Amino acid sequence: MNILASLWFVIFISNVTLESSQYLNILSYVLWVTTIIYLFKQQAQLSFFNFIVLFAYTTTGLSCLIAEFGSYYAETQWTSYLTGATPKNLTLCFFLMYGSFIGFECIKKLLPERYPKLVRLNTIVSSVAPVYILGLIAGLLYISFKYGSPNDYNVDRFYYWSNIAPSWGDYLKFNLVQASFLLGLIYAFRPQKIFLGLLLLGLISQVMVGEKFTGIFSSIVYFVTPYLIVHYRNIKLLSFKNVMVLCVITFVFLIVIYSSYAAIVGERNAADSFISRIILQSQMWWTVDIISTDSVKPYSEIVRSFFGIAEDDRYRGIFYLMSHVTPASVFEGFYDKKINFTMASLVNIIYFFGYDLSLLVAVPIGIFCGVMYGVFRIVVINYDYWIIIVFIKIHYTIVRVLTMGEMYAFTDAKFMSLCIISLVYALFICLMKRREGNYAI
Repeated sequence: MNILASLWFVIFISNVTLESSQYLNILSYVLWVTTIIYLFKQQAQLSFFNFIVLFAYTTTGLSCLIAEFGSYYAETQWTSYLTGATPKNLTLCFFLMYGSFIGFECIKKLLPERYPKLVRLNTIVSSVAPVYILGLIAGLLYISFKYGSPNDYNVDRFYYWSNIAPSWGDYLKFNLVQASFLLGLIYAFRPQKIFLGLLLLGLISQVMVGEKFTGIFSSIVYFVTPYLIVHYRNIKLLSFKNVMVLCVITFVFLIVIYSSYAAIVGERNAADSFISRIILQSQMWWTVDIISTDSVKPYSEIVRSFFGIAEDDRYRGIFYLMSHVTPASVFEGFYDKKINFTMASLVNIIYFFGYDLSLLVAVPIGIFCGVMYGVFRIVVINYDYWIIIVFIKIHYTIVRVLTMGEMYAFTDAKFMSLCIISLVYALFICLMKRREGNYAI
């Protein structure tokens, strides 16, 4: 990992001192793919936790690489060209993961892997969870049968939940995605087909209410993550069987996404809309980087818009950045509907702190995330169901911050309370092991 860090630091220095070039863009992306392969081979458990984030960085990096050969961002109305945004953002992606690796390894060394559990409480949670998930699925199926899907009205899912179906249905879908992690942990302990059936039924219910990609993808990743973390030593990720399964899942995803676009914009325009969506994945990386300077923004702006003490969402997080790179009329249209773009992280760090100081911000954020995932790993391998509920919420927030750039989620009172609970529980674990004569710290 340290060798990779040295190579990425060379890329960082090159970004600062050299002119942008397609050679550096391609080199940085090849190095990123190499980094991904290394992480999944040598740091498998941490990589499984960060799978959604790593997938987002990889696809956005590829999109940005393509865009720097010349493209057009339809939503922000910018014509892209070579700027070096690809290696800049990928450098930050690596050093955030490097910080996460440091925090994760520290927890592995300091805390015990096994500890006594609250057996009765965990039994209750593992028994109630499938019933709870079935209730969420039933709610979504009810909405689908009564109100139809967004495709029936040729509208997107945002309009569907705001104007057609009851808004609480979107909340059911949100909870179903997160509950997939708990279901996956139960399956890791008791690999019964009924749990796979629940997962499949959950995916179908999401498709029926208009979900195209994010919710379905997240549900699958959340379900398999605990299983992979528990059984990672027995799994060959790059085996022929696993590659074929991944290809089949990808093919199904493409069919679902294409069908959704065809229903909204018509069969003729579906392919163009799909390709445009892929290019748009990197629009925040490229456009925010192009308006960023090397200087640090004023303290008041950092506190208000980066850490998010502003009460109005338009002045913080991704909406704040959108307002700077999007025509006013276009931005107001998105903001009124509460529709945001994707992937404002980690370019938000470049915007607020400048690229030269960006590593000093990215690495500590990564260390914090690694510490939380280190504790998360312990409760997963112990099948500690009740506290997993807390960590699922923490995990969801971390993914939001590391992809959407909503840094203010880290300063939310609820999130900080959950972190305190988890860290206190980690201390409790140490005390339990201490009573057994095993000194963890």
